[in-house]
Amino acid sequence: MASRILLVTLLLCALLGPPLTGCTSGSSGSQDSGDSVTAADGIDDGSVLVDGVDAGEPSDQPISDAVETPDTTSPDTFVAGEFGSPCKYNTDCKSEFCVPAPKDSPYPSVCTKKCIQDCPTGWYCKAGPGVGRELAYICVPEVNTLCAECLKDTDCNTAGDLCVATEKDGGKKFCARDCSADPENPNVCPEGFGCTALRDEANKIYAYQCLPTTGSCECGDSIDLTSDPDNCGICHKKCQFDNSTPNCVDKVCGIEKCDDGWVDLNKTLDDGCEYECTKTSETDEPDPLGKDANCDGIDGEWTKAVFVDGQDGHDDTGDGTPEFPFKTITKGISVADQANPKLAVYVMEGIYSELVTMKSGVSVYGGYSRANKWAKRNRDLYVTKIFSNNAVETHAVIAVVANGITQPTTLAGFHIESADNPNPGGSSYAIWVKGSTKDFVIEDNVIKAGKGNNGEKGDDGQTINHSALVENGVTYTTTGKQGESSTHNTTSSNTGGLGGQEGARVCTWNDVANDGTIKTYRAIVRGGKGGNGGDKSRNCCDDQGGNGFPGGKSTMSLDEKNSSGVFVSIDSDISGFSKGGTGGTAGDCGFWGTSAGKDAPDDAQTGRPGTVGTNGVGGNGSGLVSSPGYWLGSKGGNGTAGLPGHGGGGGGGGSGAGDGSGGWCDDKPGGGGSGGGSGGCGGTGGKGGSSGGGSFGVFLVDSASVIRNNSITTSAGGNGGNGGNGGTPEDGDKGGSCDGSACDGDSHGTNGAPGKDGGKGGHGGHGAGGGGGVSFGIYHASLGGKSDPTCSGNTFTIGKGGKGGEGGTGFSTTGGKGTDGKSGTVNLATTLCKTN
Repeated sequence: MASRILLVTLLLCALLGPPLTGCTSGSSGSQDSGDSVTAADGIDDGSVLVDGVDAGEPSDQPISDAVETPDTTSPDTFVAGEFGSPCKYNTDCKSEFCVPAPKDSPYPSVCTKKCIQDCPTGWYCKAGPGVGRELAYICVPEVNTLCAECLKDTDCNTAGDLCVATEKDGGKKFCARDCSADPENPNVCPEGFGCTALRDEANKIYAYQCLPTTGSCECGDSIDLTSDPDNCGICHKKCQFDNSTPNCVDKVCGIEKCDDGWVDLNKTLDDGCEYECTKTSETDEPDPLGKDANCDGIDGEWTKAVFVDGQDGHDDTGDGTPEFPFKTITKGISVADQANPKLAVYVMEGIYSELVTMKSGVSVYGGYSRANKWAKRNRDLYVTKIFSNNAVETHAVIAVVANGITQPTTLAGFHIESADNPNPGGSSYAIWVKGSTKDFVIEDNVIKAGKGNNGEKGDDGQTINHSALVENGVTYTTTGKQGESSTHNTTSSNTGGLGGQEGARVCTWNDVANDGTIKTYRAIVRGGKGGNGGDKSRNCCDDQGGNGFPGGKSTMSLDEKNSSGVFVSIDSDISGFSKGGTGGTAGDCGFWGTSAGKDAPDDAQTGRPGTVGTNGVGGNGSGLVSSPGYWLGSKGGNGTAGLPGHGGGGGGGGSGAGDGSGGWCDDKPGGGGSGGGSGGCGGTGGKGGSSGGGSFGVFLVDSASVIRNNSITTSAGGNGGNGGNGGTPEDGDKGGSCDGSACDGDSHGTNGAPGKDGGKGGHGGHGAGGGGGVSFGIYHASLGGKSDPTCSGNTFTIGKGGKGGEGGTGFSTTGGKGTDGKSGTVNLATTLCKTN
């Protein structure tokens, strides 16, 4: 019974394969012999179950070794209990052996038969050695475990067959077949297999096994492991990379091509074709969409630019490459301009506090991403800001200067801002362009101009200071002098008293015209000289005494200093004069008495006030472009100086008389009149207020540049300065009096009259208010060249123009008011650049 159990156990091991308890052998070729076969294996009645079926009792035929003899008989029909008929139990079969069916059978188990050499094709007559028992021979279906995947030796079909790792199956293990019986026989192994010696760590052969000549159980001869991307180098090593078609070259995985819309930019296999991009051009200039047209990993081209990074760059040690960028845009432009051919400049996000001066042929692009190492570009996500508070000249703050750009040059992708101008009346220009053609393109920027500053108040006029008149060695006082009294005289040479000297002064001042021209004037202002007193009678009592002489009229001359510094008369009698007084009338003369004459009447004219200065005219709200190419606001007009007042007229002299009473002849002359006072100097004019500064997004002079798709914001223009007040004039000086003994006639000679006061000078004209500063998104003007920019797609936010300044005030008058500054999107609409 024990031999029967062993035989059936061996058959079951052959039919069912591993793992099956007891299906191991102690063969010397095995790496893992497992448990030794036992006789009963827990069965005590001698019957054997195959798939739960009692195998019955096989016949006893002693045999020393197991043999397998193929038989060509094929079971075509099935009779119950006969060979090939379905069964569940051994007792269902006439042979009393129910075994697992072949793979092509529709039944899980079938009846077999005992055999010698009569098994059909695909079946083998097998016998197993007993342990002190007889052998049984039955037909069993072929079970071939060669190259079946396994974990251990016992998983394989036959004793001596090992579970080994094949060379090219990635470490997986498969059943080999023992060929140690005849390892030198080339036919000992099936086709496609070779008998291979297996060695241990000491390089000692411990087994011979049939292994696939390809080195792989899973890949047959038809698979080329050197070029098959599904089996590259080893079986089942699948080449697979993202977004690509892989290849296998010399057993190494690679990328045959990228999927449409993807690029292997970093040439690293780990992430496959990692860059999503569709190539549309071999060249690529940065564009507003940040599109990488040639799929080189940057909007633009790596080899055609100088790189600038304000955070990590260095002007001294950098070389302008992406790895070692420069720090300032100015440095980048300088290097790019010197290259041949010229390069562009790519600028990393950040704030650049510098005045950027463009160079013809050097385009400058902002908006590059630091986090993406230049690979991405977006104006608003990666803000690249040019900010400037540097003054190019006293009244101009500019962020970007473009002068004489005549080669293709683009400025794009920036936030450009000019600071508020801190200088009185100063303007702020975000971008200033002069003498540039349509080759200069300003595109896709956020542009903001700072505020124009307020204008300054004009200086107030001043009182014109005078100086003394020195003439012919005589220094004049500004007041008139008293007339002399006559002297009692018994000789025929007696004369009347001398008239008093007139007051006089010199007024000198400057007038500043609106264009800055300075003219220097001088006025000599005199009062009238006092009239002399009348003489004695001509023939000692035979004739009447002399009438008093009239006082002199005032005078005023006006001179202008020429280029040689010499004063030249331009008016010898400004606006007339003040009349002098009338002389006294002589009385009759008699030997025995006299009829007294008349005192000089007090009828001289007081000096008239000087002519007041003219008020300035208010500045306009438009301004103009000066020759250097900057906007110049309209200044308020200056007031002119007031003229000096007229001098007072001189008093008339008293008349003379003869007195014959008492029997003798005694002549009596008249007293002299006093001189008139000098007129006062005027006041200088008040200065006009300066204009407010302007605010300009893009300012162009003689240029036809292209301005497109920008966001342009301007700030308010500055307010115009107020005009200065006109200067206060001097008062006129006093005429000479006749107080005390002055002007007295002798006895019957009459008295002279006093001189009159000089007039007050005219006050200066008031300065006018300056015009308000303008505010324009795009301002263009011509200074002899053509100014015709092309504008499209821009958006605007425009500040207000500044308010006009107020005129100076005082003396019941007011200077002109400045006009409010203009504002708008475009100052001058053209066919190519229209107002919005």
